[in-house]
Amino acid sequence: MLCVISLVVLLQAPPASPVPRPPVVGKGSIAGVVVSENGQPLKGARVTTSSGAQGRTAVTDATGTFVFEKLPEGRYSVSASRTRYLTSSYGQKRPERSGTSVQLADGEQRKGLKIVLFSAGVITGTIYNDDGEPVQSAQVRALRYTMSSGVRRLQTSNSVQSDDRGSYRIFGLTPGEYIVTASSNQGNQADFVSGLPGSPPIEPPAPMTFASTYYPGTVMPASAASLTVRGGEERSGIDISLQKVQTANISGTVMSDAGPLPQNVTVSMQSTDDAGQGVSLPGAPVSPDGRFSLRSVPPGQYLVTARATTTVRTVAPPGVRANLPEGAATFDAQGQPQIFQTIQTTSTGRTMVSVDGQPVNGVVIALDGGRTLTGRVVFDGMAPPDPTRLRLVATLQPVQSAQNLNAPSPPPGEVGVDGNFKISGIAPGRYTLRVSGTLGWTVRSSMVGGRDSLDFPFEVDREDLHGAVVSLAFLPATTEVSGLIVDAQGKPASDDTVLMFSADQRFWSPGSRRILTARPGTDGNYTLRGAPAGDYLIAALSDLEPGIQYDPEFLRSLLAASTRVTVGEGAKVTQDLKISGG
Repeated sequence: MLCVISLVVLLQAPPASPVPRPPVVGKGSIAGVVVSENGQPLKGARVTTSSGAQGRTAVTDATGTFVFEKLPEGRYSVSASRTRYLTSSYGQKRPERSGTSVQLADGEQRKGLKIVLFSAGVITGTIYNDDGEPVQSAQVRALRYTMSSGVRRLQTSNSVQSDDRGSYRIFGLTPGEYIVTASSNQGNQADFVSGLPGSPPIEPPAPMTFASTYYPGTVMPASAASLTVRGGEERSGIDISLQKVQTANISGTVMSDAGPLPQNVTVSMQSTDDAGQGVSLPGAPVSPDGRFSLRSVPPGQYLVTARATTTVRTVAPPGVRANLPEGAATFDAQGQPQIFQTIQTTSTGRTMVSVDGQPVNGVVIALDGGRTLTGRVVFDGMAPPDPTRLRLVATLQPVQSAQNLNAPSPPPGEVGVDGNFKISGIAPGRYTLRVSGTLGWTVRSSMVGGRDSLDFPFEVDREDLHGAVVSLAFLPATTEVSGLIVDAQGKPASDDTVLMFSADQRFWSPGSRRILTARPGTDGNYTLRGAPAGDYLIAALSDLEPGIQYDPEFLRSLLAASTRVTVGEGAKVTQDLKISGG
């Protein structure tokens, strides 16, 4: 499949370097103190304040005090960091929570800010081999469940290498539950052995090698012990004895139904287990006859992927247009602008392989050009812009899920002057469709298979998809919901988090564009921007765990205490909120 992925104009002069703007000087100031969670002033903390593109930095003195002077009017974020502590923002109540912005009036002298830094946790121990000897340069990782794109997954929080005594120290950890794993490549490399004179080298059997071992000493992630790490705590004695396992070699063939294999085909592999993410795994080139071999693969379940990419640079045909700055193009013999395009051919193939220590032979991976999506762009409302002066691009964004992590995006598709587009090389998965390249025009809907993919991602499997329609609307401004939060006494409240979510439960999904959060400033005012038109529920919460706003059960628990608000196209809605006492 062919995809135009870029247009390049020859002999274009490099743009002049922008002249940096001098910082805006005002008459206001922000001053405060940085303390530990125990109230102890912290010397040497690095404090940063920013408003838009303007940012300044200060260091606290012996009393933990900092001050920023000559600040113009604006809304500022203020954060601090220091060794042995987690970075924290003003107004932040707990680690990994949002802070409160500071609304500074013209000439205002804002004093008394207190930024609380929370102590980080530490895990220490020693890595041993199967003979009880310390292992140097072992990779040790602390894993923790976190939310990523609305999906709960096990991710690496921090990693270190063991020293010459086998000792390690993982620091800077947020309080929580952790799984610790260690791995080492000592002794993993096996050499080829010679056969008869003049014959090719003989590939030896896969060796016994150290597997990724989880505390207290298991190669199975499900059997790993969970460690509770508190702020300021050092969990010592978390020793791991690396376990040896029989690795295996995987061999097979990459095939292509389209004819001869492209050049530069490679094979890679990825663990299907969350805990295996980040562990180095073998890859291999594919020989011209399609053969490949992956060596010393530890036991586990893997996704093995073959990928071939061929890039050709040619002169674009007359129908291809681009926004050309005046005088930026070369010209052909007929005096027409000469534009070069890069055409990319991508083929992929994948298969699941289970490894249990025995050789895995005969794996066949069929290269597939992927599926194709075709559609058109329509302009709603105002007269559409001149298509010959636009460069619209249609793109697919993979939807992350527990079964589809780190999925790649297919090459984008150019939108022609007739509004039609084509995206090729789409691997199986779930996607949303978007179009970009029009200043002031916003994607109102992206219909694929009769459903708006911006809210309901579509599935790509074995069939091509046709008839997609992307509607662009010229909206003078994005939607905005704002208001004032007050406490039971009617005073501005700045310690809560505002959550706005669709009143329609069909939109309660991970990463939904109809679920938004915001923190108010010190003046109690909050703003939520960019919500699609529709009916919503809004609530002020004293604490919001990161990612929990996508949990349908959590949202259902807020129904009775939420306020309904309707947002129209491009509307600006005011909705004040009152926090009840107790």
